[in-house]
Amino acid sequence: MAKTVWTCGACHHTLQPLRDGYACVNPKCDNYYTPTEPLSQKEKPMPFPMTITEMSEAAYNNSKAKGFWDEHPTGPLHPETIASKLALIHSEVSEALEDARDGNMTSRCDEKGKPIGFGSELADIVIRVGDLAKRLGIDLGEEVTNKMVFNATRPHKHGRKI
Repeated sequence: MAKTVWTCGACHHTLQPLRDGYACVNPKCDNYYTPTEPLSQKEKPMPFPMTITEMSEAAYNNSKAKGFWDEHPTGPLHPETIASKLALIHSEVSEALEDARDGNMTSRCDEKGKPIGFGSELADIVIRVGDLAKRLGIDLGEEVTNKMVFNATRPHKHGRKI
């Protein structure tokens, strides 16, 4: 069974267990959590690892809380809105490409504590995809599983030369 790791609600770095609570490992973050202290929704740590479906829900809930779905809170999405969200996913792919081209393959934090680097950009892609999938009512975990099961039946290089 996977070990549950808690992350800081402010900067999303790992929380280190202490004798009487948890402290964020990010030196630029001074968050400290105690088991007796009720956590606000903003500060509530997220348990990891998550399933793909849980990650999609967490990504959507965070995006919604930050106002990114204020203009389209419910109901079907207009194709232009979906296109806009796909363009944002593409922008994260482009940022990952630039990190790869520049050799920024190691994730690290900038001076403000924001995670940066290739791995961080891949995470942004997954987060944006999960957010959109959840808003559209797509169970991304089920879709990924179904696609991987099918892909396992395909021939070498899916029958292509490259």
